[in-house]
Formats: sequence, C-alpha cells, structure tokens
Amino acid sequence: MRASLRRRVIALASFASFGASLSYFTTNPIFPLWAKQLGAGVGVIGLIFMVQWLLQVILRPIMGALSDGYGRRLFMFSALTGYGAAQILYGLATCPEHLIAARALQALAISALWPALFASVGDVGGKGRELGVTLVTMDLGAILGGIVCAALVEELGRRTLFWLGGAFGLVAAALVMILMPEPLQERREVGLRIVLQEFASIPQIWKRDRRFAIASITVALASAGLAVFAAFYPLLGEQVGLADPEIALVQVVVRITTLALRVPSGVLVDRVGGPPLFCIGLLSLSSALALFPVAASALHSVLSVGVGVGMGFVATPTLRAATRGAERGLRAGIWGFSMTLGRGASVYGFGVIGDLWGLATAFWTAAFVSLVGLLTVYVLRPRSSA
Repeated sequence: MRASLRRRVIALASFASFGASLSYFTTNPIFPLWAKQLGAGVGVIGLIFMVQWLLQVILRPIMGALSDGYGRRLFMFSALTGYGAAQILYGLATCPEHLIAARALQALAISALWPALFASVGDVGGKGRELGVTLVTMDLGAILGGIVCAALVEELGRRTLFWLGGAFGLVAAALVMILMPEPLQERREVGLRIVLQEFASIPQIWKRDRRFAIASITVALASAGLAVFAAFYPLLGEQVGLADPEIALVQVVVRITTLALRVPSGVLVDRVGGPPLFCIGLLSLSSALALFPVAASALHSVLSVGVGVGMGFVATPTLRAATRGAERGLRAGIWGFSMTLGRGASVYGFGVIGDLWGLATAFWTAAFVSLVGLLTVYVLRPRSSA
C-alpha cells in the first residue's frame, strides 16, 4: 500500500475523530444541566443516557460489519452529519422527551462513526501507535470543546451552545466527504442476514481470542464507572457549588490527562500487553470515583486526573486488541458493543440510586464496579502477555 495513502487516511481519520469530539464536547459538560433545566430528574437523565448507550450496544457491531462491506468513508460522512444534526435538535428541545429522541439520533451517528474510523486505521496497517494518534485527536477535540463550553456558556447561553456544536459536526462531515480516500480495498459481502449472524457470533469470537475477551470485559466494567462521571458529575459539581464553566473545566482536565497517556499507552500495550495497563486504569478510576463525593470542590480538578488515567490506560490498549487480525470493522464494533453495554446497562440504575440515596451513593457504587473489573482482569489474565 502506498505510504501517501496510508498517511492521508490516518490524517483524515484523526481529523474526523477531532471534529466529532469537538462537536460532542462543546455541549457535553452542560448536557445534564440542560436536561435538568427542561424538567428532567436524576433518574430521567440516567434514562436519556441509557437510551444512547443501549442503542449503541445493538448498532455498533452492526455498523462495524456493514462498513466492512460498504466502505469506511460513507459511514464516517453520514455519522458526522448525524453528530451535527443531533446537537441542533438538542438546542431546539423544549422537554426531556425531545432530548431522548435527539439522543437516539446521536447514538446512531456514534455507532456509525467509530467502528469505521478505527477500522480504517487498521485497513492501512496502523497499529497501537496510530490508534493512539486518532485518540489523541479525539482528546484534543474534547479539550477544545470543553474550553469553548467554559468560555462561552455564560455569554451565549446553553441553547445557543448546542447550535454551535451542531455547526462543528456539519463542517467536519463536509470536509471528510471531500478529502477522505476510501481505505478499504477488499470489501466483504454483507447483508442483514450476514450482519445478524456476525452479531450472534460475538461469543465465539471471544472464545477464540481470550485477550480480546479480557479487553472487552475490561472496557465494559470501566465504562460503567465512566457512565456515572459522564451523566452525573455536572449535577454533583452543581451540588457542591461549581458554576457551569468550572464544571466544564474539570472535564477538560480529564481529557488533558487522557491525552497525555494515549500514545504512551498505545506503545506500551504493544510491548507489555494489556492486563497490567487495565489494572492501573481501573484502580485509578475507582479511587477517583470514591473520593469525588467527599472531597472539597477545589480538589475536583485533582481527582479528575484519576478519571483521565483510567480512560488513558483502558481505551487504547483494549482498542488495540480489537483491531488485530481480520474483520477489523466487526471487532471494532464489538469493542464499542462492550463499552456501551457497560454504560447503558448501568447508568439508569445509577440514576435510580442517585434519586433514592443521593449522588454520593451512585458514585461509590460505580467505584465498587470498577474494583470488580480490576479483580476480574487479574483473575482472567493470561499467564504470559505478549
């Protein structure tokens, strides 16, 4: 494969990662507060996030498999368009039910984008380092989005900020459509029957590849903990007296920390294997979640470093396990399936816990789930990791 094509595909995949993340994170720090403003309680906010993540459980493997047949470029363009449209619909919403519908559209866009994007890197021979680069650009988009949110939310208002996020997504979609070459050279035959068969084959794939199975378990249990931070930290921050810009900046710290670890973790997983990194990430995440409810608000930015370490030492190593071997689109879809299953299966329960016993209890329950993940990885790890 020509080196110029390889560089261009990785560059455009990285740009798509940046554009999607910028669109999403321009508003994500204040999304739960916007839902609360429209009349949603903690449980309903958990339901909104559950709809997004459980839809992705179904759609990610299907979309990943379809991209193996129809190509990566079409899916990336359509998905970025969906990112932009969903943000605009959030801004137009007047009740929580509208947010649920827009969240479903965003779930479709996310499911279409990331399996195709990550598989495109594998199509041109990318490994852990190149996957780390695409995740770095995702974090750069998240950081810039968080900064935009912190800087403009009080000046523009929450509703206008959603329209700005929509514009970012639509511009990214247009540029990808114009500039992105198709990286998939050999397409597989796909159809609904084949896709459903592949969806049903997930347990067999895990059975054949134990390292991939461990990576899938790890990302699922880590994502359950991260679901609490994503859905309910803005409410906890407001509860302890933080303003919208301060809440956004706490989440920027998470992304800066994750950014610093993306490429090093991608290199390390190729050298020492995944389980040692998984354990470090899960321990860090669990500790941060346990301390957030009892720490002074001034310490929240410090604790958010622990969340960033958890993300950095789980995401790239587990994704590397997913993009080894054949059927990379399907396997990247299974990785997304595991991540969103962990989030979607837990977030509504955490929301109910938050309604009944307070946000602190929801955070402590998530910390316990992350510890269970650490113990699971330790018990199931291969005795020699390559």
